[in-house]
Amino acid sequence: MPMLNVSGLSKRFGALRAVHEVSFAVEEGEILGLIGPNGSGKSTTFNCIAGLYPSSGGTISFEGADITGLPPNRICHKGIARTFQIPRPFRNLTLLENVALSAFFGRNRVETQESVGIRRGGARAGRAADRRAHHDRRPWRRRAEEARARARARDPAAPAARG
Repeated sequence: MPMLNVSGLSKRFGALRAVHEVSFAVEEGEILGLIGPNGSGKSTTFNCIAGLYPSSGGTISFEGADITGLPPNRICHKGIARTFQIPRPFRNLTLLENVALSAFFGRNRVETQESVGIRRGGARAGRAADRRAHHDRRPWRRRAEEARARARARDPAAPAARG
């Protein structure tokens, strides 16, 4: 059974058909790319999977459970975390605090700290762990966004999906 199964996914914005009957399956450990020109519906597809946009049709299942129409916070709790093309860290927090905040979302703090490894060594950030986000350039923000997505997922070693 696929880890993620998208079947007949459609999304309309009024008369505009942004996504039309898209279907694909992702097995555990598989990496799948969505390619296409600007405006072809790639980001809209990710937004529907993550619950940011309600789909107009089709089904989305994760680990065998139907997640179609669930709000983003419930989908995140199930283990799907989305990153964005333009990272937006909490600029007054350090790298370590940004990752920890994402990891603690809806979880027991002590248990999360142990399982995700939220500490300077676990974040693999070295001195950057204590720097505030507003002091750093874009590559740092991208790495922080990916670390936050991994922290939100149930398996922090899993790759983060980019949309």
